[in-house]
Formats: sequence, C-alpha cells, structure tokens
Amino acid sequence: MSLNKVPAPYPLILEPSSQPKIWGGRKSHDRFQKKLPTGGRLGETWEVSDLPGCEATITNGAFSGLTLDHAVSTWGESLIGKSLLQGHFPLLIKLIDAKQDLSIQVHPGERDIKKHALNAKPKDECWIILETEPGAKILHGLKDGCTKEILEKAIQHDQAEEYLRSIPVHPGDVIHIPPGTIHAICHGVMLLEIQQPSDTTYRVYDYGRKENDGTPRSLHLKEALQVIRFENQPAEKISPIPITNSEELKHSLLHESLDYRIERIAATKPVSWNSTPHSFQVVMSPDVTIEFTDQNKNSFELTPGQFALLPACSNRFTVTRKIQGAFSFFMIGCPGKSLFS
Repeated sequence: MSLNKVPAPYPLILEPSSQPKIWGGRKSHDRFQKKLPTGGRLGETWEVSDLPGCEATITNGAFSGLTLDHAVSTWGESLIGKSLLQGHFPLLIKLIDAKQDLSIQVHPGERDIKKHALNAKPKDECWIILETEPGAKILHGLKDGCTKEILEKAIQHDQAEEYLRSIPVHPGDVIHIPPGTIHAICHGVMLLEIQQPSDTTYRVYDYGRKENDGTPRSLHLKEALQVIRFENQPAEKISPIPITNSEELKHSLLHESLDYRIERIAATKPVSWNSTPHSFQVVMSPDVTIEFTDQNKNSFELTPGQFALLPACSNRFTVTRKIQGAFSFFMIGCPGKSLFS
C-alpha cells in the first residue's frame, strides 16, 4: 500500500491469535465458534493484541489480512487516542477457557520490577466471568494470617492451595487481580480478561503437570515470593457502579484502573454515542449478534464473542440487535472518562 493511499481510520474487526494450553477446553469454539487447534484444546484466544508473534489479525476493510500492529503504527493517536499513545496497543484482551485448573501464579507490578531488577513487564488484570460449570471457583489472594514463611513451607509440601481464598464465581462476576495477588482460574470457568500487555507469569504451583514434550512445567518460586503481597488482599469481587439505570438503558462502570476502563451497556432499543479522542473503544457482545452503524451510514455486525476496535478519532456509532430484543455489550478503553456518552 503506497503512502498516498493510506486509508482513514475505520472500525477494525479482529481475528484472535489462538494459544493452545494443556489446561484448555472447547468452550470458546462451542460458544463463540473460535478455531480449535489440532488436538481440540484451546485455552486462550488473544482477541486484541499486538504483542510480537501473537498479533490479532484485521479481517475487514483496507487493512484486511494485516495484523493490529500495522494499524497502530500507521494511525497512531487517531486509533489509540491521546491518553496512552505509546507506539503499541496499550492492552491485551483475551478469552480464557479453563477445562482444568490453571497454575497458582502471580504477576509483578512496576514497583516489584524496579525493586528486584526483574526482567519482566507489569501485569494488572481484570476478569469478567462469562460461563461457569456447577461449583466453579477461582483462587484469589491469601487467607488471613498467611505469611511468606507459611506459604513457602506450604509450597514445599504441595499445600499452597490450602492458604488461598477459594471464591465461588458465576456469570457476570467481576474480579480485579492487582499485581502481587496470588491467584488461579479453576476448572469449569470461562472468562474475559483485560490486562496490561504483558505475558509475565510467575508460577508457584502447577499440580505436577508436564509440557507436551514430557518436561516438567517451569516454576518461578524465587520471583513469585519476591512479588506476592501478604497484606491488604484485594476485594474478592467488584460491584458495578450504575451510571444510567432505566428500563431501556442500563450503563455501568465495571472497573477502572490506571491502565484501562471497563463498562457494560444493556439496552432494549438502539443506542448511540460519540467516540472520544482520549481513547479507542473495544466492544464485544457475549450473547447476541449486534449491528453497528457509523455517522456515514457504514455498518458492520459483531457475532457473540467477536471483538471490534473503534478508533478514537471522531465518529458517532449506533448499535442495535440484529434480531429485535434486548442486548448488551462490553466496552473497554483508556481510563479517566466515560467511554459511552
């Protein structure tokens, strides 16, 4: 594409980068028609990502077939917005399907990386529970009274899980995992994860599992014990904050951190809003097909579990359900201002 034919920014529909995992299942295929790899276990789909080697692919318009990093480098602030222009997409957004328990793990924060000179990237994340099997739970934070010495001894005796909070989860629950929070997604849980663009994970315990080649999965006990926070555990779940609450429109703030903001819109009739120059907007409907129309009467559809990236440059969008009835969608972007107004 020649420089004089660079298209103006437009809404991008994305195809994820698939990440097969030994603990993964088939729910992302069965519910959202994600492509299954050989062997039928998927684990994660990186739906909005420009991390090298794991980029989401654009499936529509002039950039069809190119990866997200191409759009970010071409459009810059017009795509991402003014708040977090860093030369790359500022978030990593995933779908995770846990057929088996994930490892007990922890992620570092900026403070940990500087204090311990870690070769790592910070990772703050938030989960929105989409689907659960009976009895589904997560592990999230330490029980009262658990010290570093107690946990280290428990790890040595394969008893780490006994000292973590076990929290039942149901669809719609919102859980924040700040850096330093020891945690695990347990079997029977499917969720949407919004996080800083980092793949740094320190495994504490992994049930003795092995990689596909038969070698034990790596643990990172030294680093994990350096960054686990043993005091001031985060809240088990987050209560959404209503912004608009009427029969026709329910607009809620699900969570806001220093790096991202998550909102949910539920409606019974078409809704419209203006994009904001401070932030991109990522949208996804978990249950029904929704149809977008912009101010120039261009339109596109999003099927359940499909993600679109709306540029920060000026536009006005109207969304409705393809088949008449109630619908909802998540909206993800930069913090500081409402994404839906």
